[in-house]
Amino acid sequence: MTLFNGPDGYGLSEQSHQPCKGHCGDRHSSQLDGNTGETQMKQPQRHRISLLSLALLLLSALAATAQVVAPRPAEDHAFLWRGFTHEWDTRNHRIDRLGSWMTMNCDSNGCDGDAHHSASTGTAVDDADFITAYTELSTSSAAIKTGLIQFPVPGTDGQLSNDIRHIVVTAPADMQNRDRYRAFLNGFHLERLSGESKKLDRLKILLKNLEYVNGNLEFDIEWALKMDCPFFTSPECVGGNDWDYRLQVRFFLIAGDAGEVAFSNSNPQHDYDWDGDIFGGGTEVTLGQVQMSDTINSTATATFDHGTVGIRGFQLNLDSDYHMYETAVRVKSIVYSATQSDVSYNADAYFAQWQDEMTGLGAYRASGEAVEMELWTALIQLSDAEINGNWAQGSVNSEDDPAEIPVSF
Repeated sequence: MTLFNGPDGYGLSEQSHQPCKGHCGDRHSSQLDGNTGETQMKQPQRHRISLLSLALLLLSALAATAQVVAPRPAEDHAFLWRGFTHEWDTRNHRIDRLGSWMTMNCDSNGCDGDAHHSASTGTAVDDADFITAYTELSTSSAAIKTGLIQFPVPGTDGQLSNDIRHIVVTAPADMQNRDRYRAFLNGFHLERLSGESKKLDRLKILLKNLEYVNGNLEFDIEWALKMDCPFFTSPECVGGNDWDYRLQVRFFLIAGDAGEVAFSNSNPQHDYDWDGDIFGGGTEVTLGQVQMSDTINSTATATFDHGTVGIRGFQLNLDSDYHMYETAVRVKSIVYSATQSDVSYNADAYFAQWQDEMTGLGAYRASGEAVEMELWTALIQLSDAEINGNWAQGSVNSEDDPAEIPVSF
């Protein structure tokens, strides 16, 4: 496994640097220790001390009553996932596992954690090159909560499985009764539980409708999955028609008040087709050829000094099931303008069944179409923040556990 991480400058090209060994950066923590003791007092002073203690207790009670909602921390720190790229080294494969996500341990001093990538084939052993993109975010303008939800997604070959799951999580005190809320995707992991590995036809994950309700944060996860592996196009598939996967969804919830935070949604999308045949003919479609560009104009009336882009969801919808060689879901090259109150960026929603560089037996080629390739994104504007784009890159073998690259800020 080869692991690197490096900067992803907003409006700048990406460049790698030396690998990060262990946690990149120091972690600092503090613990408040309390001391107890007794004080001997003379009998004549007992009454006066009792009155003083009573007065202090009353003041403490009044203070506690007034502090219904805990004050927000001086700053919230977090890693915000901005997508991934994946490419097999030798040839295309079915999907046994595929995922990219961020984990973190953040406090008032900063964050450390890991950028993850998971990849496993149906049968053959292969290596995958990947990038996990993320944003380092520190802000006193908003409060942030992260977490994960996982659930089984069983299905039948060639049939769409889909649902909208309503999620309820306890709201921290600093995320209660705020003016504005938004849910972002902080990564995903699709993993086969039993049966055969299948070829991808459609994958959709979208987080939406975040709101505060009676002490809870509630939002929806809209998902869709369609897989298939008919024997006449995939001789390695000889089992039953049912498939059984598990989907893990990482969420990034952010809340703040008007004048301190604003959100403006967008939905860049495109379609494209490719040609190919079993004799090695056809013209490949590369990631650079179908990269999208998007600009989000703020819907807020206030002016914000800082801004970035988050992914609320994505969809890879193909006209049929295909072996996968390369795929990408990512936002990059982010340029935010406080004066114009907009942001421009490049977006990837990409699937390639084959490339010219594939080698070996079982490298399938066929013509096909990507019919709905889209991202759901949002401009995040903050009155006070420190924002840095970054990325982690590496390679992982299909027989290994998911890769973990230490990151920190």
